[in-house]
Amino acid sequence: MNIRDYVRILRRNWILITAFTLFGLLAGGLLTVLSKPTYTAETQLFVAIQNSGTVQELQQGNNFSQARVLSYVQTIDSPLVLQPAIDSLGISVSAEELASRVTATTELNTVLIKISVSDASAVQAAALAQAVGDSLIRTVDTLEKPKTGGVVAR
Repeated sequence: MNIRDYVRILRRNWILITAFTLFGLLAGGLLTVLSKPTYTAETQLFVAIQNSGTVQELQQGNNFSQARVLSYVQTIDSPLVLQPAIDSLGISVSAEELASRVTATTELNTVLIKISVSDASAVQAAALAQAVGDSLIRTVDTLEKPKTGGVVAR
């Protein structure tokens, strides 16, 4: 086929091509208008142990912190962390529903935890991310240093 064949096909089917183009534009416009925006807010936590000493002790402390970070990331979507965040903001959402909108990640060999929260409101997403981060800090403090001096019951 050469260029003349393509031009001939376009001339014969210009109505069909125009109709499909307009339909696609209309469908895309409707989807854009009808879809709700979703905002994502992030907060980042740095995990460290309180220990000063030799370089070897600091290295062991860093390795300990990296191992702990992996455990902390796994607890973020639990009601133990999410329910206090919900209560502090006074919102009416279940811990399970909030867990579906919260993600926590950490990069390998770091002591940073990134918490992301998605919501239909940018302000609400930011408040939730901050509240979940604060709740994680309090929960970790409770789990690491039980008030009773023993093991925390779950």
